[in-house]
Amino acid sequence: MVDHTQVVIIGAGPAGLAVGACLRRQGIEFIILERSSEVGTSWRNHYERLHLHTAKGYSALPFMPFPVDYPRYPSRQQVVDYIDAYAERFKLHPIFNQTVTSITRQNGQWETKTNDTVYTSDFVVVATGLNQVPTVPTWAGQEAFTGKIVHSKDYKNGEPYRGQKVLVVGFGNSGAEIALDAYEHGATVGVSVRNPVNVIFQQQFGIPLQLMTIMLNPLPAKVIDFLTAPLLMLTFGNLKPYGLQSPPYGAATQVRQYSKIPVIDPGIIAKIKRREIKVYAGIERFTADGVTFTDGTSQAFDLVVLATGYRTNISEILPEYKADAKLEDCVYLCGFTNAMTGLLREIGIEAERISKDIVRRAKKT
Repeated sequence: MVDHTQVVIIGAGPAGLAVGACLRRQGIEFIILERSSEVGTSWRNHYERLHLHTAKGYSALPFMPFPVDYPRYPSRQQVVDYIDAYAERFKLHPIFNQTVTSITRQNGQWETKTNDTVYTSDFVVVATGLNQVPTVPTWAGQEAFTGKIVHSKDYKNGEPYRGQKVLVVGFGNSGAEIALDAYEHGATVGVSVRNPVNVIFQQQFGIPLQLMTIMLNPLPAKVIDFLTAPLLMLTFGNLKPYGLQSPPYGAATQVRQYSKIPVIDPGIIAKIKRREIKVYAGIERFTADGVTFTDGTSQAFDLVVLATGYRTNISEILPEYKADAKLEDCVYLCGFTNAMTGLLREIGIEAERISKDIVRRAKKT
């Protein structure tokens, strides 16, 4: 089966829906392909404690603000409800259960193959996001571990682990929140932190860090780091005595140079300082009842949660893609930019820019 349209959008998360809404306003024909059976699948599947890390006033998708009765940092379910309402408002009806297997250039058009259909188009927008394929490391002795090992994608809440010893591996934003959630549900919690980390606050003096970042964003990263360092030190102090090492660069440099978001403290730093949540070194190997760390210490655990992140699937579906050729080749990415100004905010900016470029190019053909 072969279908043709002007634009194929891959992914019905916030990025794909935002591009669809922008193209709808421009009168451009498009279809949205989604591998699952619902919009916003990633948000639906996240752990329950998750809240939007950025303020709703600066995080809405194009043409539709978050509801006024939502809190400043909406919950996971509120974001899901917003995504559903967004799709309904702009009459965005994805073709569900379409797993894209390849995107290739054929006879002057783009050919997008799925599990059962071939779609041809003049333009393709890949909006599958950064969190497509779980990163699952392995260690020596893991097969002998008698406890349970799960990736963060399979963690919903800490209730099943009440009274258990839980180790969260990784100290990104998911790791920090999952560790705090397990602790609040009555688990004894440790966090394995292999590398130095930058920790930032969500807001200070009632002002969201996101707003501060938007205002400072035109400045060089090193200047932003210099200006914010005193406030971060005032907020958190020296975390080295608690097992958290700082990298030789600040949060802004980390984002711009390494495309990694620093830890936005959900309240875990206070628990760490009170020794209620313990920081461990990186894992050296598993034992039958727990873990041996790189500093030589060992500890028993019932559950190990791998908050070790995800990777994109771009290389699998579009192996010949080159980032610097996306406009010339009429292939666009939306939702792949890690920014201190907020992913949803950047998605909105990218979606409007992409739709305008597609309109410009379509007029030339």
